[in-house]
Amino acid sequence: MNILIALIPAIGWGIQPMIISKMGGRETNQILGTGLGALLVGAITLIMTRMVTGAAFWLSLVSGAFWVIGQTGQYISFGRIGVSKTMPLSTGFQLVGTSLIGVLMFGEWQGSLARVLGFAAIALIIIGVLLTTVGEKSDGHTHSIWGPALTTLLPTSIGYWVYSALPKIPLLADKSGMSYFFPQMLGIFLGASVYALVVSKGKAFSEATTWKNGLVGIVFSISALAYIFFRQGQRCGHCIRDHTAERGYLHAGWHVHSARSTPRPGHDVHVAGAATGSRRECRDGVPVRPVS
Repeated sequence: MNILIALIPAIGWGIQPMIISKMGGRETNQILGTGLGALLVGAITLIMTRMVTGAAFWLSLVSGAFWVIGQTGQYISFGRIGVSKTMPLSTGFQLVGTSLIGVLMFGEWQGSLARVLGFAAIALIIIGVLLTTVGEKSDGHTHSIWGPALTTLLPTSIGYWVYSALPKIPLLADKSGMSYFFPQMLGIFLGASVYALVVSKGKAFSEATTWKNGLVGIVFSISALAYIFFRQGQRCGHCIRDHTAERGYLHAGWHVHSARSTPRPGHDVHVAGAATGSRRECRDGVPVRPVS
């Protein structure tokens, strides 16, 4: 049964890029829709568990709001550099940041051997991230996407770091994940709403694409719930996150069809979607963002 529960977040978080591609829209539609779906599932959980109050409530809410920063950066990068490049970069930044915070702030990796192996693993991740930023042009020369990665993904990944770190502080560390799940989802909705109000001047609230992207929020929050249930009885939550990264990359390659190389001049890159039957056009190696 635990294995089946573990598959829910692995699959759910892994297919989110595919759902985003199918629903389309701008990042304002995508993040606001995600917030709406997350709030819906979060509200349903109120009938299942007792919610934290006081300072713990507000800290959980802030945690969810910071998640919006990281996720918005990811959505923006989908349109700029493609999903197949965004996902490994974003996952690498998250793993490095959360690991360092865990060691420096919360005393994880006890023992010299654990630290040596841990920092060696971080070094390998960084090397992998650097290699991911290099692509091939049509003339055979290589080009780097390190610029967009530094300006968008890296700074917004701080949101993911804070989202992961806040529940580890003493105020929340001894609480059940279910008890602060709704405040986190509420924080996601409020953070997404503020972003949509500022960037789209409120137009995103009335656009149909926003409500379609609510499915992403539902998938995300249900996956998060399954992760909480699994984590309470297991000690290998990182296995789920790693498998999620792999599935996200595979879905990017097979369903979203983000091209690794730039198409030859005068040629569009398009592949019949295995799941959607869609045709996606690439420009400079990056899938053109669908317009809502």
